[in-house]
Order: sequence, then structure tokens, then C-alpha cells
Amino acid sequence: MVQARLLSGALVPADLEGANGSADVRQRIASALSLPVEQVWLVGANGIAGPETQCSDLGAAESEITVYVGPDPLESQLSTMVDVANFDEFAGLSVLQLVGRNLTRLPERFAECRALQVLDLTGNRFETLPERFGNLVSLSDLCLQSNRLASLPRSFGQLCSLANLDLRDNRLSSLPEGFRELSSLRVLLLMYNPLQTFPESICKLPGLAKLNVGHAELPALPADIGRMMGLDNLNLVGNRLNELPETFGELAALRSLNLQDNPMTDALMDCHPARFTLAFLTCHGQLQSIRLWDQQDAAVPKCITKLALALDKYLEQDICGMPDCLRPLVALRRARLVEAD
Repeated sequence: MVQARLLSGALVPADLEGANGSADVRQRIASALSLPVEQVWLVGANGIAGPETQCSDLGAAESEITVYVGPDPLESQLSTMVDVANFDEFAGLSVLQLVGRNLTRLPERFAECRALQVLDLTGNRFETLPERFGNLVSLSDLCLQSNRLASLPRSFGQLCSLANLDLRDNRLSSLPEGFRELSSLRVLLLMYNPLQTFPESICKLPGLAKLNVGHAELPALPADIGRMMGLDNLNLVGNRLNELPETFGELAALRSLNLQDNPMTDALMDCHPARFTLAFLTCHGQLQSIRLWDQQDAAVPKCITKLALALDKYLEQDICGMPDCLRPLVALRRARLVEAD
């Protein structure tokens, strides 16, 4: 059985049976060590092995291969892009822009750049981020727009200073569980990701003020969205929403709402139950802008403003004979009136 050991003598947990040449061996070892293959070199009797070297030529004993882990060549490439002497100088950077550089990964040592406050990686080809990405605890502004990210590392929730996060135009279908720990987050842009389900972890971000989840294939919103008491701006354009949850009326701070290109928007012209919720937020909340259609000529459509004028009369009626959609609004109205007193 062929085994691989580091220069230190430590065993590499790689399955090398049936490997075809050193290129295949390097790839298997790199996978086992979670390293790019460019960092893995095999040491033979005549020095470091070339790509065509056969496994039987890698040492005196065919059953054991010695592995040298070299520096990541990407560190040198990034240093040239940023015009610094070497990658060690990245540790002192507070602002870093690597926009449209065609990058597919970041070096593992990138997680040591703890002074970074602003990072813009727009327009690259990242599918993943380093697992230790959460070590960038000073990061306040992060832009990952227009990449190929299908997931975020589990450590992402450790970004305790993160206030502005742009994840537009990626391939995310979910967010990591730790995402709810981003207590400093104020702006979250998730437009053009195939989420299909509204991430519950977003509802656990009470400080979030602006949220864009447009064109995310969402069929519904969770009841917990009402817990987002600080939400000021909500963009839900281009989803598959047919209704709003009863708790939507609890978004007392909401000032701007975009519901364009959802199945429910045409029905709002007539008797859709959500009309009452939107009228309530206009009358008893902070809602000042409701975008329902293209080329809309008013900040709040007439179908909502007219209802808002008469809404209190509806809510003062006998609750026993009231439509179900109005019942939660009655309780909210009473609570707002008590707060006003």
C-alpha cells in the first residue's frame, strides 16, 4: 500500500492506490490536505519529481512517498496585482479591491488579513471562499457581486463587524446557519440568487435596515419576517409571491417596498387581502413608497391610498364579523394607539 508523508514525518490521509503518475498523486494529496495542487510537490531520489514521474521512481521504497508543501503561487500573483512586495504586506491592508481579475480562489493565508475593513471581489469566478474567511473580523463592507458562489463557509457568521454585504448575482440556494450571528449587518443584497426559500436566518437580524431579495424564486415569505423591526427598505421584485404573511403589518419601520413582477401585484388593484396590510403600513406605519408596476406615477398607488383613508372604519367594526385578513391589523392598530398615548 502506497503512503505519503510530509517532510515532518506526518502521514497524509490520502488514498493513493491505483494512482497514475505523479500528477494524479499530487492531486489526491492536495485534496486530502485541502490545498491547491500547485503547493504540493513530491520528493524523489533525484529531487522534486516532475509531472511525468512514475510512482515507482519517487523513492527507495515504492510503498512511501515524501511530500513537500510549498508556498501558494497565488500569493505572489495577488501581490503583483496589488503592487506590494510580498503577501505578508496584505496583513496591513484596510481596503482591498480585486475587481474583475478572473480569480477562482483565495489563498488560505488570506484569512490572516485581519486589518481588512473594505473588500471588493466583484466580477470574479469564485465558487467557494476559504473556510477560515470568518477570521476577517474587522471587515465592515464586503462585495461579492457577480461570482459563482454556491455556498458560504460555516465561519461566515464570525464576521462580527460586517455592516454592508453584497451577494447579488451568485448561485446561492441557502445561507449558513451562523448567518444569524451577523449582528452588525445593516444592508444585505441577495438579488439574482436561486434561493427558492426565504432564509429564516435573515429574520434573526434585528438591525437589518435594507434587504434586497429580488429575483430569488421565492414563493412565500416566512411569518418571522415580522420580527425585522428595523427594516426600512425591502425589495421583493421578480419573485413568485401570491400573498403577504399576516405578520407583515408588524414592519413598523418600513418606508420603501418593491413588489413588482410578482403574481399578487395585479390582484392588488381589486380585493387582494394584502391591500389592507399595505394600507395599514401607510396609515399607521412609516411606508411612503410602494412599487407595484412599471411606470407607476405615484409613490403609493391610488388603490392603496384610497383604502388607507377608510381603513380605520373597517378596523373599528365588530371583530366577530370581520374578514380574517383584518383581525391581526385590529390588534396592531390598538397597540400603535397605546404607544402614541
